[in-house]
Amino acid sequence: TSQSLFSTGSDLTHMPTTELTADQFADGQITIVKLLTCAGLATSNKEAKTLIKQGGVQVNGEKVEEFTDSYGADAFEGDGLSGSDSPCLCRL
Repeated sequence: TSQSLFSTGSDLTHMPTTELTADQFADGQITIVKLLTCAGLATSNKEAKTLIKQGGVQVNGEKVEEFTDSYGADAFEGDGLSGSDSPCLCRL
């Protein structure tokens, strides 16, 4: 389950991983909507916004509530992004 994957001390070696590139960040930031689509957790911006609206998105264990939230690359060092029941570790 996603909870067991993100709990302290969990083995993340089997979690799906998305490698992000610096060009995916605008001014050092990536929006949550773009992050969800880049990670394959949403197939479109509309689907990403629906996941957020339904409360199904967490970044580093915190629920995302705004479509406009953006994160710097350092926000993902060693932590994951979870979209609903589809956990994914995002790294630069």
